Amino acid sequence: MSISTRDADLPTAPLRAVTDAEIDRFWRDGVVVLRGVLPIAWVEVLRPAVERTITRGETVDLGPLADDAEPGAAGVRGRRRPLAP
Repeated sequence: MSISTRDADLPTAPLRAVTDAEIDRFWRDGVVVLRGVLPIAWVEVLRPAVERTITRGETVDLGPLADDAEPGAAGVRGRRRPLAP
């Protein structure tokens, strides 16, 4: 997915911070619903790519994002933990 120049006016800040409990739930369960984080404009921009991914049954390994992130980086906080078996 590429963002067009039309999307340059999209908000760049989340509506709220991701909580420590949500981060813990993600690393425990492998998934978390983050209601109220993304502005609706971003949801609409991302919708086609997400729908394609779901339709094709694709998966995404997010591990490299956490591996490469510096502790304290926005949204990561250096808290990567292995998922429970």
